[in-house]
This record gives sequence, C-alpha cells and structure tokens, in this order.
Amino acid sequence: MGLAVNLADAQARLEEAVQWAASERAVPVEWTDWTNRVDASPSKTFTVALGTALLARATNPNIDALALKATSGPDAYSARSVGHRVLVPGAVEHGYDLRATGREPLNNQPFFRYDRINEIDRIHASARPFLPALIGACAAANELSAGEALAALSAFLRVRIGAALSRQVFDLRGARVSMKDLIEQTEDFVTSKPEGGRRGQAFVAAAFDLASRHVRSSRVNDPSRRFPGDVQVLNGVVAVLAVEVRQKVVSHIEALQFAETLRKAAVATGLLAMLDPGQHELDVYDLLVDAETLHGVTLGVAYGVQDVLVSAAIWSGKSLAAVLSDFPQRMLARLEEIDTSREGIGQWAQLFD
Repeated sequence: MGLAVNLADAQARLEEAVQWAASERAVPVEWTDWTNRVDASPSKTFTVALGTALLARATNPNIDALALKATSGPDAYSARSVGHRVLVPGAVEHGYDLRATGREPLNNQPFFRYDRINEIDRIHASARPFLPALIGACAAANELSAGEALAALSAFLRVRIGAALSRQVFDLRGARVSMKDLIEQTEDFVTSKPEGGRRGQAFVAAAFDLASRHVRSSRVNDPSRRFPGDVQVLNGVVAVLAVEVRQKVVSHIEALQFAETLRKAAVATGLLAMLDPGQHELDVYDLLVDAETLHGVTLGVAYGVQDVLVSAAIWSGKSLAAVLSDFPQRMLARLEEIDTSREGIGQWAQLFD
C-alpha cells in the first residue's frame, strides 16, 4: 500500500530548508542545476513535482521519489498529499515561487492520470523534451539520505526564492481610468490573445469579484473541478451561479448543453459569458424557455466585455470610482491565479501605468 509521509514532519523539514535556502550557507550545485533544468519545462507542474519529491524524501528517506500515488508500489507515497498540503501552501507562507499557482497543481495532466512519473508517456509535445530531466532528478533523489535530500530541497528552494524576488510586482490599486477606457482596453486585451481562454476566464472572475467575495474560478481544463462552468459564485460550499466563459461562437444547442450540466450538478442558475467578437445574438427568450422546460434551470446570456463588466458593476452596488479602482487589481490577481503568461500579465499592468 506504500509508505506514509508524516505531514507535520514534512512541514518541519520544509521550514528547515527555507531557512537554509535564505541563508548564506552553501547548497549542492548539482541540485541547483537539476532545478534549473526542470524549471525550463513549459509545464509548470514539473517544478512542483520535483519540489514535492525532494520534500518527501527529506521527510522519509525510504520513499520512492518517482511515485505519484501510494498504491504504485511498496515504497510509494501520495505526492498530492505532500505537495498540496505542505509544499504548495508553503509558497504563500514563505514566499517562494513554484511557477504553478493553483491550489492542487498535481491534479493537472499528465500527473493526474499516472501512478508514477517514469510511467508518463502522454504529455504535451512542448514539455516532452524536458520529461527526462524530471525523471532523472527524481531518480537521483532516490539515492539521497534524509540529510542529503534536505540539502537538495534547500537548493531547489534557493532557486525558487530567487525567482520570486526577481519577479516584477504590480500594484494597480491607484489606476485612474474611465469606464469607457476600461471597457475598451479590457476588450482588446481579452480578445487579441485569448491564451486558450485564460484571459476571458480571468476577466469574468474579476468582474464577479466586484459583486461577491465568494467567487471561485477553476483552472482551464482542470479535471478536478466539482462545479459546472468556469466561474462560480458560492454560498458556503454551494454554487448559486455558474458562469460558462466562451471565447468561441456559441450556438443555441451548445447553450442548452450547458443548461444540462447545470441540471445534473443541481445548480439552479447559469450564465453564458460569450466573449467572441463574432458571436451572433441568440434568441434570449427561446433559450430561457428551453432551459426551463428541458432542464428546469434559469439560463441567461451576456455578450462581450461591456455586458459582463457593466452588469457586475451594477450588481456590486459600488460607486463608479470604487469599480474603476478595484477592477484592474482584481483582474491582475485572477490572471496570476489562472497561470496566464508573464507576457500577458505584464501587458495588463502596462495598460494602467
């Protein structure tokens, strides 16, 4: 059934490694090199996987650093448990940058699918050349004692602390812009380079942040999401509104397919945020009636950035000045959360310099 990694012990080892990494004490050069090689992968989850393996090995030197699931062998362990409950929260507490910003990055493909890192054979073509480095680093970690693994983890963290310190920090809370300019700039930003829908999803989540403090935005193509839609407004753990964000033209039938997912998930109200500039107008009344008749849910539609942003501003009850001040910073936070490119994040920030 595999081996356990005590999470309290893992927390203690992480704190030791952070202190070491932040000091002037030398760290193993070979593990700085391994970290840089793995970090070069366009798959940001590679970095999390390596850090998790080193932390687990430093905590229990008997575990197999190539394992992802505790069921994969007698020396295996649950990488998700160590990663999501210790290493990932530690990034917020200690200020290191894991590249991937989600709460559960090891639930992303391909790590969600496989039991072991060295069994991964289906992976995005851009990341494939870097997979041998990750496998090699984890195999090398299997040769380390607990003390050596702690040193390797310290080297890993020194690299990632350095990345955090070199990362440009933007503060847009003092941005001064009119509603007209905000709509135009946001629309151009969202539609000019959608980044696989990330920009549109970040925008919708940021808009709803104006009206609610309980907005959840799932990661693009996240296999672990529990609710329909891309953005949800929550009441406790219950989704009271689910928003499907589309940056492609949506048909009446596709809209009703979303209504069906709402029914199956017992979410009573949904909204289609259609951000493609070429979106044709749907018959809103027919869609409302069909969603109610066929699926027993209420389904509304919003066309483009202006429709979404103005509606959210009205629902928020905030002054125009507050909306214009709050939205750029909320958008920035959502872009960070959903792993938008650094180029895109910088482009957004420059709009409000």
